[in-house]
Amino acid sequence: MKITRHWRASAPVIMAGACIAAAAALALCGAPAKTAAQQVLPVVQIQWQPQTLLETRFAAKIAEDNKFLLGKLIALAKAGDQMSEQARASWKEGFGATYLSNPRLWIDGRWVDGLDNVLDALRPVVKGSATISIDAASALIAYKEHAGKEKDRDIDAVAKIRVTFSASPGGMILEGELCHSRTCPIIPGPCDRSN
Repeated sequence: MKITRHWRASAPVIMAGACIAAAAALALCGAPAKTAAQQVLPVVQIQWQPQTLLETRFAAKIAEDNKFLLGKLIALAKAGDQMSEQARASWKEGFGATYLSNPRLWIDGRWVDGLDNVLDALRPVVKGSATISIDAASALIAYKEHAGKEKDRDIDAVAKIRVTFSASPGGMILEGELCHSRTCPIIPGPCDRSN
C-alpha cells in the first residue's frame, strides 16, 4: 500500500514531465524547418489627383465637343439620306476641330475608321431617329516622353476618348483622341506627330 500511495502522488509529476518531453521532441524533430523570412511588399497603387488643371481642361474640351457631336447627330437624323458634298465638307471641317477628327465607330460587331467611313455608317443608324442622346463619355490620359521636337509639336499627353450614344433602337460607341502639347493647347488627334 505504501507503493501505491507514492505512485499516486508522483503520477501527476511524471505525466507533466512526459508531456514536456513530448513537446520538446516535437519542437526539435517534428516541426517543419523554418526558412528565411520572405518580405511581402504591398502592391503600389498610383492614382492621379482628381481635378488637376490638365484634367479639367480635357474635360471642358470633351464636353464642348460632345455638345457639337449631339447637334450634328440630330441634324444628321433629320437630313436622312441626303448629304451634299458641300455639307459633307462642312461636317469634316467641324469635326476636324474635335476629338473626332479621326474617329472610330463600333457598329455591327466591328470598327469603322476614318471620318468619311464613320459618316457613311452613322447616317442609316440615326436616320429618322427622334431620340438621340450621348449616354456616357470617358477619357484615359497617358503621358508621352519628350521627343525633342519644337515645343508646339511635342505632345506630352494624349487623351483617348470613348463616347456611347443612343439612337433608337440601340447604343453605339465612338472613339477619338485629343493631344496636349508642351505649350499647353489641347488639339485634335491624331496625336502621333512624328512627321
